[in-house]
Amino acid sequence: FLMNRRELTDHLAERQLGICWVIIGEKQVLQSDWGQTPSPGRLRISGASALSTTKEGLKGFLQCKLEQWDETTHQQSETSVGTIPIH
Repeated sequence: FLMNRRELTDHLAERQLGICWVIIGEKQVLQSDWGQTPSPGRLRISGASALSTTKEGLKGFLQCKLEQWDETTHQQSETSVGTIPIH
């Protein structure tokens, strides 16, 4: 839903409150050949963010990791793609 940012921050400041939330998601490539070709893996996205009424305002991060299945070792590997700051 949408909110007026000024009204929200004013409301939070009056009550000396802040808001925090977590971000969890993933991106997969689904192929039409039902597993005949190796999957490119999936991108896992996680993070946290907070909105305070102080000078910091909105702050947080998103972390991205690529999970892939190795057909030769039959193990899953995980590679960090990067961390994105939220300001």
